[in-house]
Amino acid sequence: MTTPYGTVLVVGATGETGYSVVQLLRRNGIAVRAIARSEVKAEALADPGVAVYIGDVMDELPWYELMDGVQGVISTLGTRATKDLAEIEIVEYIVLGRMVENALQQDVSQFVLMSSIGVEHPDTFPVLSHLLRVKRKAEMYLIRSRLPYTVVRTGGLINDPALNDVQVGRGDILQGQITRADAAQVLVQALLQPEALNQVVEIVNSAGAGPADRPGLFA
Repeated sequence: MTTPYGTVLVVGATGETGYSVVQLLRRNGIAVRAIARSEVKAEALADPGVAVYIGDVMDELPWYELMDGVQGVISTLGTRATKDLAEIEIVEYIVLGRMVENALQQDVSQFVLMSSIGVEHPDTFPVLSHLLRVKRKAEMYLIRSRLPYTVVRTGGLINDPALNDVQVGRGDILQGQITRADAAQVLVQALLQPEALNQVVEIVNSAGAGPADRPGLFA
């Protein structure tokens, strides 16, 4: 099999969306480097094409080594289940900064960041306003770096099977939900479709929009 892309580091690989990203990359013949917090979580990623590093992003990980030989990075890190403001700041922003700086040093070709719809108008979602502000700060850190990027803002993530109808928007005006399977496909396509480079997009499921792996998704 001809490999269409070099090794991809997936951060958040044992989460629900990150796991789907790993599976899709492997179906495309792409080698994966993944981070798991424990040996137990790593077992779910067992695949000859997946190299797993055991560690917690809340700690000081050897990011420089983890980025070595990597062509692309996909981060699905998130803190949806916590109200701990310090943890939100670390996971959503500080860790992102560490990854970006080390990716720059290792000449990574592209960094794909999963973010959220609503970051440009966080007060519309009072319960999530702090989280959305931190996510926006992380987006801007990545965008202002010299690292080629794609920011994918998802609608509300749901665990249903892929609907294969994904609407792409810009300007943070879309509202709605999206399956994790469809979101994962968009994150992977962001590496495979050149038009995705240096773009910020929003994605939701919308009947008749077309599958997430359609050509020209980011055009």
